[in-house]
Amino acid sequence: MKKTMYYSLPMFGNQFKGEVFALAQLSAKFQIWCKQFGIDDTQSLCLWCAGGEAKYSMTKDEIIVHANSVIDKLPKGEVVDLTNF
Repeated sequence: MKKTMYYSLPMFGNQFKGEVFALAQLSAKFQIWCKQFGIDDTQSLCLWCAGGEAKYSMTKDEIIVHANSVIDKLPKGEVVDLTNF
């Protein structure tokens, strides 16, 4: 059963939500949504990971560098509904 899930990127002031089965699905929708801003899959994954506490194959510093390189392409200060992506 789908439920509304939220994910925040507190360091950037963004929040995302969507009707999904799992957080991984929301992450995939986020990657698709980012493409409209010219952000590729690697960059969008770095943005996503920069907001979380997961373990990565890249260092946190490397992730932050990638995230900072593209964050200005996203709208600021709004809750973005990713349900339809």
